[in-house]
Amino acid sequence: MPAALLVRPPVNAVGSLLFLGASSKIDGIAVTFARSSSKQVGRVTTGTFEFKLVKGGKKVEVQLETTQSLFQAEAVAHGALFVFEQRSEDIFTVMLAAAAAPAQLDEQACLGLIDQAAKRAGIKETGASGLVSELGILRVPRDSWTAYCGRYTKRVWFSPRGEAGAGATP
Repeated sequence: MPAALLVRPPVNAVGSLLFLGASSKIDGIAVTFARSSSKQVGRVTTGTFEFKLVKGGKKVEVQLETTQSLFQAEAVAHGALFVFEQRSEDIFTVMLAAAAAPAQLDEQACLGLIDQAAKRAGIKETGASGLVSELGILRVPRDSWTAYCGRYTKRVWFSPRGEAGAGATP
């Protein structure tokens, strides 16, 4: 698999690095990393991360809940598209990807983008083991690799199956 496909395509957006409890202003929207917690059920750990976004006195809460580590999420708040990238347990980069959020792609459109990228790279498709749509990202596990598609940003990337997280960061 070409190394370029293992790296998440950049968002090319204005962003801030936020530690738990920290705040930053991104294009007039105050973003606070308010809370982080995790719970374990059996062998599965689920992380919950809460962000508060305030614009003109109006507060929107974005809660990200996942079993993935070092993940990315795409979410709409105040009509804008934000990408949240977990850097470590309690550190995120929050990016304003679009001032006006685009329409979310459906699963079939994302699968089409994944198939095109795999074909261009010469990646053979081997059995699929279901689709997971979580936090604005469609995850498609295959026998030897997993594909990811940003349902708002239309970015596609791949990672070897069983590797922690959703691909490497640039």
